[in-house]
Amino acid sequence: MEQLKNAVRASVHALALGALNSEEWSTVSARARYDAMEEALEHTTAEALVPIAVQYNDKRPAVKLPNDLLCGAVAYLPLPDRMKAAQVCSKWRATLTRNPDLWTRVSITALEGDLTHLPDMLTLLFARSQGKALSVVLMLRGVTANGELSADFEPYGAFGHIAELLALQMPRMKALSLILPACFEPHWQALFTTPAPKLETFRLIVETEDKAGELTMPNNLFGCRAPLLRHAYLNWVWLNDEPYPALEGLTSVFYDFARMFNKTELQHFQSWTHLRYLTLVAADPSTEYPTFRLPQPVRLQLWNASGVAGFLESFPHARHICYSAGLAEENMTGTDQERDFAAIADAIAMYTNPVSFEIAYRRPLLTDDDDEMPKGDDETKPRLALRIDRRDVVVDMLSNVLFDVLAHLPPLTVLLQSVRRLAVPEEFYPLFNIHGLPPLDELTLYLSRDDDTEYRTEDYLATDNQRIGMQLHTLRLVRSSEDDPQNRAAPRYIGIAPIVQFVSLKLASGTLDRLVLCGFKATAADLLQLQAGGIQQVVSGYAPGVLEDDDDCGPWRWQFPVEDAVAL
Repeated sequence: MEQLKNAVRASVHALALGALNSEEWSTVSARARYDAMEEALEHTTAEALVPIAVQYNDKRPAVKLPNDLLCGAVAYLPLPDRMKAAQVCSKWRATLTRNPDLWTRVSITALEGDLTHLPDMLTLLFARSQGKALSVVLMLRGVTANGELSADFEPYGAFGHIAELLALQMPRMKALSLILPACFEPHWQALFTTPAPKLETFRLIVETEDKAGELTMPNNLFGCRAPLLRHAYLNWVWLNDEPYPALEGLTSVFYDFARMFNKTELQHFQSWTHLRYLTLVAADPSTEYPTFRLPQPVRLQLWNASGVAGFLESFPHARHICYSAGLAEENMTGTDQERDFAAIADAIAMYTNPVSFEIAYRRPLLTDDDDEMPKGDDETKPRLALRIDRRDVVVDMLSNVLFDVLAHLPPLTVLLQSVRRLAVPEEFYPLFNIHGLPPLDELTLYLSRDDDTEYRTEDYLATDNQRIGMQLHTLRLVRSSEDDPQNRAAPRYIGIAPIVQFVSLKLASGTLDRLVLCGFKATAADLLQLQAGGIQQVVSGYAPGVLEDDDDCGPWRWQFPVEDAVAL
């Protein structure tokens, strides 16, 4: 078995390098690809691996890979490495080029200026896919390094030829993602009017700085024939007044054209009766929105800037509203800020009888453009998320802003009468009155550091001497995520006396099943003191106070870096 493992490792090593020079192996990306392929190969059948062990002593074991194992491993490689693998030897070339499944995913995401060879490459790849359904991601930028428009983007240049090639493939296109410069030609307009009977996902980003570069989608989009189209992402693309038959089956939309967002767009959303996931970029707060009824989405995401109140007034209450203020703080001021805060608070209050109410840190920051981040101290501060019943409601918001939003709610102890799981960072303690909390399965408190070693527990745990008799089964004390990640392994200590006092005075006798210390070290003396205070089960370790990803995010994530190809 060990010989078999070594053979697989040697084969994958040769595959990752594409049988080219060994210098590539020193790069982090090459090692990462190797690790990823090694994991993937573990799932390959034992029968396919046996021939590798037989050929282990050969000087080039990778060349002797069985065809099914070779194709399975190459499928995990990005397109450039797939093409390199096809050049290793004649056997590999014949095997790989005859397998159409390896060439149905075309992703070219960082091409600037020179498009000379791209039409020929696309022609080759489309031929290798042998008529199977295609997923294509193209990022084409028209400006060269010296700031001039490439000749390939002129009339009758390669840019137009690429559009013609894509138009020919639209009958079998399953997913199409395009990032294009604002210099559309008739070729591209023709592409967007070609029927797309198999298209399920359409993503279009127009790279422009002003309204002059916008693209208005034709009403005969995809020849009015895209019966399977369910997901659309449109950026710097706007819709005119007439209906779009090809979009009527959409279930999820990311629409970013806040500068022109008006009644027209809302009318289209109203006509898309299957719409369930809607992500919008909040517009200027002075924008007036109609109040006619719109489809009730499962999830409404509002991203960026102010003006959220207008959107929330235009939509019926969605089952799940999520608002990101990652880039909003500098714009939320005065009356508009109060209006937005009140609207977000109303959306929070909509969650009646919640079972869980969690405020915690989200990392990485859910922002899409560092250049637009507010500068100064706020840039480095951690952002918080509010999650109700395991669904994000507010994400990527500074703690002081979220505090102001929650201050617009009625007393939280009234809102949380049905809650069983509560998580609160220290700066939010003033909003929660422990005397009014219902019986809890779990209470999580995030603690800040008082000095270099000890975390204070007095602010929330040590209140007055009044006995409450609250029922609580699990108490979690979590070390703040504001800690420097490099210092997380260092031991941190916590004050034990306030914990014992809290349990004895505030909890009903015998209800606390366990104490969980996350990121803290409990000494032997601490454990004895806790046991003397009636806390028998103590669990310590490190678990960062960071929420995992919301599993109800729909097809689109929050962040959309331009260089990142959408998963198709």
